[in-house]
Amino acid sequence: MTEQAVAEGIIEPEPEKPIDSGQVSQEMYDTTLAEVRFFIDNLNRTISGRNYSNWREALSDEYFEQISSPEFLATASDSPLLHSKNITLKSPNDYFVNVVVPSRTHSRVDEIEFEAANRVKAYYVDTRNAETRRLRLYELVKIDDKWKIAN
Repeated sequence: MTEQAVAEGIIEPEPEKPIDSGQVSQEMYDTTLAEVRFFIDNLNRTISGRNYSNWREALSDEYFEQISSPEFLATASDSPLLHSKNITLKSPNDYFVNVVVPSRTHSRVDEIEFEAANRVKAYYVDTRNAETRRLRLYELVKIDDKWKIAN
């Protein structure tokens, strides 16, 4: 997902890639999907409650480092949406309040795609228009038996 899309709260369409059933059993898919849905439901409550510290705990260290960088914050601040509102992001907390809260409070996971046994992409399937679109919400990684946002 591009930094500008993230800053504007846009969820980018991803091309469909079928799950390689030879590598992931239906049981593993179903179990992981249930875990990811549970994680996202809790994350939605955290975001809607504007609980920055719990949101921070849901991020991998690498992702937090990325969104904390001055370069990322400057690029996100230059997005048309934030720029039009005269918002300049100076910290990950600013990013949380001005980008994450407005755009990710009601996320729903319909599908997942395995990148590895401990890494998945979570998707929302948008069927509101004539064409069905598969939209990537998050990339997640399982660290010490806990799902974390990786991107």
